[in-house]
Amino acid sequence: MKNKLTEKDIASLKYQGRMSYILSGMFFVLGSAIGFMIYEMEFNSEVAGFNFQIDLLIVSVFLLLSFLMSQALNRKYYADIRNNEKIAEIKLIERKNETSDVSHRETIKKTGAADRMRDYARYELIINNTRYRVEKDFFDKCNDGDEVIFFYAPVSKHLLSIEKK
Repeated sequence: MKNKLTEKDIASLKYQGRMSYILSGMFFVLGSAIGFMIYEMEFNSEVAGFNFQIDLLIVSVFLLLSFLMSQALNRKYYADIRNNEKIAEIKLIERKNETSDVSHRETIKKTGAADRMRDYARYELIINNTRYRVEKDFFDKCNDGDEVIFFYAPVSKHLLSIEKK
């Protein structure tokens, strides 16, 4: 069963591409810096100063490569947004699991005294021997043996949301 993407789904797909922007930006900065150093040390050792045309060429090449890298890493998410559809699958809840966990981070107050470790609950639905972390209100609505609808993006296979049937 296919449905249209919502604004929340589109935002989720765009959010998945955030790491590619960081990687391509790092590639651009590091590649340009290394390109400048290699050119200045190996090919431009006799002339004092920078050669603006060669430096502009180096920056342009790495800017183009970083843009292509970003597009290649995000192509599946862009295809899902362009197609504007999501696939719905009905699955059965095998069991529910609520676990209590302890935060390993200790916060230090302004007084300098360490605060106690804090407990927090984690709510999971087990479906096809896979744990899916959900919010508490959704966890409370569901029971063992209930059917839920999983919404996936068709190209990237990214899980967009889980709803109760």
